[in-house]
Amino acid sequence: MSGNDAKVLLDLNFPDFQSDLFDLDASEVKKVLKTLKKVKGLTWNDVFRDRGLNWEEVKSMPGEGVLNFV
Repeated sequence: MSGNDAKVLLDLNFPDFQSDLFDLDASEVKKVLKTLKKVKGLTWNDVFRDRGLNWEEVKSMPGEGVLNFV
């Protein structure tokens, strides 16, 4: 399986992410979870083609393919 055909793996253990998530109201949390569910089912090729996702590469974090959805 080439890198871009690999399924996206979500790591939700980042403390800043968790802090921001827990600060959201219930309706916002539902939207975030809906987006995470969508992303979890995509390949990297799908992420790059999807016009409904607004993302940016996080260059300050170690690792490959670290994305921040904005």
